Amino acid sequence: MAQDLMIVRQQALALASGDRQELVHTLVASLEVPEVTEVDKAWLDLAETRLYEIENGKETIWGDRFFADIRRDRGWQE
Repeated sequence: MAQDLMIVRQQALALASGDRQELVHTLVASLEVPEVTEVDKAWLDLAETRLYEIENGKETIWGDRFFADIRRDRGWQE
C-alpha cells in the first residue's frame, strides 16, 4: 500500500463518525457505477419485495422444495 494511502486512511479513521459517513458517501459517489438495466431493476424490486414479505412473517419454502414442486406441477418428475 502506498505511503500516501496509509496516511489518508489513518486520517480518515481519526474523523468523527458523521464526517466518516460523509467521506464514504463522497468516495462511493465518485466511483464509476455501471448502468442499472431494466433487468437489474426488476431483480432488485423482487428482492426488496421478498425481504419485506419475510420480515413481515410470510411463510417461505426452501429452494429444493420449490424446484420439486415446479417439476411435479409441470410433469417433469422422473
